[in-house]
Amino acid sequence: MKREEADMDYLDLEAPGLTAGNVEKIAALFPAAVTETRGADGKVKKAVNFEVLKQLLAPDVAEGEDRYEFTWVGKRAAMAEAARPTSRTLRPVKADSRDWDTTRNLYIEGDNLEVLKILQESYLGAVKVIYLDPPYNTGSDFIYPDSFVMDRGAYHDASGYRDAEGKINFQRKNTFSDGRYHSDWCSMLFSRLLLARSLLSPDGVILISIDDHESANLKKICDEVFGESNYLNQFAWVSNITGRQISGRGAAKTWESVLAYARDIDACGSLSIDIRFAREKMPDAYKGFRRDVRTDRLGPFAVGDPLYNHNRKFNEETRPNLVFSIFYQPQTQEISTGAIGERRPGWFELPPHANGDGVHKYHAWRWSRQKIADEPYNLIVLPTASGGYEIHTKIRDFGRTLLKDVIPDIPNGDAELRKLFGGRKLFDYPKSVDLLRTLIGSVPGKDFVCLDLFSGSATTAHAVMRLNAEDGGRRSFIMVQLPEPCGEKSEAAQAGFQTICEIGKARIRRAGDQIRTEFPGACPDIGFRVFRVDEGCRKEVLYPPEEISQPLIGQTVSNIREDRTDLDLLYACLLDLGLGIHLPHTSRVVGGCTVHRVDGGVLAACFDAGVPDTVIRDIAASRPQWAVFRDSAFASDAAKINVTEIFKSLSPGTRVQVL
Repeated sequence: MKREEADMDYLDLEAPGLTAGNVEKIAALFPAAVTETRGADGKVKKAVNFEVLKQLLAPDVAEGEDRYEFTWVGKRAAMAEAARPTSRTLRPVKADSRDWDTTRNLYIEGDNLEVLKILQESYLGAVKVIYLDPPYNTGSDFIYPDSFVMDRGAYHDASGYRDAEGKINFQRKNTFSDGRYHSDWCSMLFSRLLLARSLLSPDGVILISIDDHESANLKKICDEVFGESNYLNQFAWVSNITGRQISGRGAAKTWESVLAYARDIDACGSLSIDIRFAREKMPDAYKGFRRDVRTDRLGPFAVGDPLYNHNRKFNEETRPNLVFSIFYQPQTQEISTGAIGERRPGWFELPPHANGDGVHKYHAWRWSRQKIADEPYNLIVLPTASGGYEIHTKIRDFGRTLLKDVIPDIPNGDAELRKLFGGRKLFDYPKSVDLLRTLIGSVPGKDFVCLDLFSGSATTAHAVMRLNAEDGGRRSFIMVQLPEPCGEKSEAAQAGFQTICEIGKARIRRAGDQIRTEFPGACPDIGFRVFRVDEGCRKEVLYPPEEISQPLIGQTVSNIREDRTDLDLLYACLLDLGLGIHLPHTSRVVGGCTVHRVDGGVLAACFDAGVPDTVIRDIAASRPQWAVFRDSAFASDAAKINVTEIFKSLSPGTRVQVL
């Protein structure tokens, strides 16, 4: 029987690459350039006819070699690798998790390139903030050499990426003497940024920490991936005010960079910071802003932020266009401008302040006449104790100001991490919680997903939980970390931690407990679900011709790996259907079978070997959007047809899937 006859869709349990989505986008813009072809599996699929596309874009096609571009050895291979689909999946590790049933946070162990591919459908356009703290390529870093021009196994053998047992060789370092020192690093970041961009929401922001070794190359890569027009800023984080003088050459280095790009700069809004936090952590940078605020019918305004400019250099000689009087009508509360000393019955004149330098009469205003005419709603006029009036600028966002591109004197996170672990040094160069709290807290909104692809000691998770405790936010995090072993002689190994992932998970637990103690009235989400990258759930069920017998032909052979549990299959289905693996789910026994329901019934699944009609009807009666079963659960074609008929009768809108 053909699959179509049972009206059941088969889940392929394979994360699609970027190619399929890009073909659809091209089809929407240039339908004539998209045709159909037959793939390697014999199935008909959409494909791009590049000759037609070139004709449609003929005036704008770049020909020849004279063009501006940034390239390196392996760039095309990195792009191809980003587009290549993966058959790997995420397996839940409930024992390592915390508050599994209620948390929205995720901790994923595995290669972040594979993780990005796996998350493409479930978190497409769903992440508001991505933070990266990649290897700085200092000559002693482990670098993922993602170049697959040759056979993947042959490349791994030649590059030393895997050891004799086939395991990742974490001792492999990208040294200055390597022939592809910069190229390997660029390829690693390029493929991951291509995939990360598709996860960013339309108003999303990506923040990347880097130092001088690769900052210039990273800027060029980001310009290409995100667009030069979406560059937000390059923040200077003063991480060591005393200066590093390791080399003894040049000047002592006091800062590192944080590159910031938007998915769409017109949609992301301004990066602003809570002024109380800024004055506490960075008093020198934000000392000019008064914390005192008042409100009236127009909203909040800053008492210490009048429209006057007290800089004596700005006067009628240097800024003549900013020297004039502002007129205020108390009855109508209208604001206007005019010449100094101009007579206006019924209006109160606010002339510019006297300069007092003995040469010039007036200070200049901070706003021009045109700006005052265009934005009178952003000005507030208040009476003074002497019977006059004073004009102030209105605060758009109560208690916040724009984040400055120098983040001064926030120390690194070593002391913070040591405090959590009883003084032990478990991780080298952890980022500061205050740095991440500053960066993530500057992004508009309090309810969004934050993704960290090189999570290390999980500082980002710590910062997200603390932010939520401070402002009542509902931000959630997704931490991704390769399970890199701790050195045998390291303090972390002596403390019982085998991998960096174990340090990160322990840090989240301890930080969560600490935050609950410091903020007893707050209820931030301090839990997390743990997942590990593994082979896909489906196995290839192949038999050589000599082993096929007549009885075997009539048997139903399971195509699911024997070691997979119901939870493994459930989350593989969620990823395949594009549903978030953070969604809540419940399980209950119906007619001797276990039925799983996700997000209040969006998906219902039963993975038992045989599913009776009573259970099928119970699932159909709840009218889920999707219903999923094992293909091997139905002994015959007639049983499959019976299932589809039940759903057509009780829940015609449900899509029935099998795996």
